Amino acid sequence: MNISFSMRDGTGRRAGVDLRALMKGPFVTRWRLAPGTVPWPDTSRFPEISEDRLKKLTAAAIATPSRDAGGPFVDLLPWMSGSKTEKVSAYLVRRLVADRRMTVRIGTGSDDALRLWLDGQLVREVLALRGSVPDTEWTEVVLARGNHTLVAEVSQEFGGWGLHLRFTDDRGNPMVLHDDDTLVSVDTAALARFRSAVTGRQVIDQ
Repeated sequence: MNISFSMRDGTGRRAGVDLRALMKGPFVTRWRLAPGTVPWPDTSRFPEISEDRLKKLTAAAIATPSRDAGGPFVDLLPWMSGSKTEKVSAYLVRRLVADRRMTVRIGTGSDDALRLWLDGQLVREVLALRGSVPDTEWTEVVLARGNHTLVAEVSQEFGGWGLHLRFTDDRGNPMVLHDDDTLVSVDTAALARFRSAVTGRQVIDQ
């Protein structure tokens, strides 16, 4: 059975949160969005974007205020109101701060195609016309201690448009990316209690 919560904001816009996605663990909901889009006229290949253009889009995104999707799915359609929303690509940017060298896994799903860059290096590409399902693919990366920049290119043919993205450590334990950009492990005991409260299954503390 698929259960979701439905919410309406002050403008009357309705949004839903899939409970199954919510229970997987913390998703990255706060992003900075590059103004404008890049054309994606041929969906059989990725948009043409140079290294210099990507740097400029990243810098432009960092200069904008961050936005919070309010749920696991980052819905780009309301964020891109006033811009073209078919056959285009949007660029989402997030800073990461690691307090030590660590191996992390990035779980993603997208509507439609997806590319990820970490510190300017391409680490994932999925050329597909699809709906966004959490954890469709996993990408393992190594973060040195210090600051990092993650860029997500989400390409759109038509219809829905957006992204699911979350982090785990190399053992699969969920991680949370705080508003101050620090990436830390989640209190798994607290997460287990939340899941227990939702499912009605008892959690026995070790």
